[in-house]
Amino acid sequence: MSSAGVEVGHHQDVIIPLPSQVAGHVVGDVNTILKGNKLIYKPLQDGARGNRESEFYDMLSRDALASFAPFTPAYHGVHDIKQKDILGSYLALEDLTVGIPSDRLCIADIKMGTQTYDDHASEKKRKAEEEKCKGTTTLSHGFRICGMRVYEEGKGIVKYDRSYGKKLPAEDLPRALQLFAATKPHLLPLIVEKLKQILHWFENENTAHKFYGTSIPILFNAESSGADSDDVIVKIIDFAHVCESKDGSRDQGYIFGLKNLIQACISAQSAID
Repeated sequence: MSSAGVEVGHHQDVIIPLPSQVAGHVVGDVNTILKGNKLIYKPLQDGARGNRESEFYDMLSRDALASFAPFTPAYHGVHDIKQKDILGSYLALEDLTVGIPSDRLCIADIKMGTQTYDDHASEKKRKAEEEKCKGTTTLSHGFRICGMRVYEEGKGIVKYDRSYGKKLPAEDLPRALQLFAATKPHLLPLIVEKLKQILHWFENENTAHKFYGTSIPILFNAESSGADSDDVIVKIIDFAHVCESKDGSRDQGYIFGLKNLIQACISAQSAID
């Protein structure tokens, strides 16, 4: 049993709630994302959604999605973990924050696409999601900032929650990304390059799936002096709502969002220069 009240199998590795979480369930919820053993443990959702997400990660090792795997955290299977006397199943994923001090860890959590519900959603769910996205940049630009951890000189880490992104006007998206990268503006071109690699996959290799409800986390160390590809992390996560493409067409909502996110990063860089 760890200090966080979490028991992991038959070994004594300490697992704690993820302190750097910028979106999702609050710490203390039994559905809280956990970390330990250089892994992130994400609660496996009940029913079909959880099955779809674990099956999607399993497919990353097969030929059909092998080319997409580099854009995701490494997958380490499903683990059973007891928290607050409740045994739950968790997806074990590579911890992208390893090696970055928590007081220098900068993260932007970006929800991608123009549609946030999947083909299996009920009419009630569809209307709720459409209402949630109304007036946000999800509809106008195909992406929305769901949260940020920003390092500010003299203040340390400052957090911006999901309400910040929901209220953010489209014209302020570059300014928000400029704020995020304020201490390391030289990383913006690297972020753009990594986003372009993802865009290339969606434009040229993917006709099999539609990626609803996924996010792109962007991470870096605020005190790092480096300027190469390894100094910024850009991945795609959250695949519970990924569906097969019914007509074999490209995921235009996702492509639209990626193009606008890339342009917003370029505009942020131009404002700094």
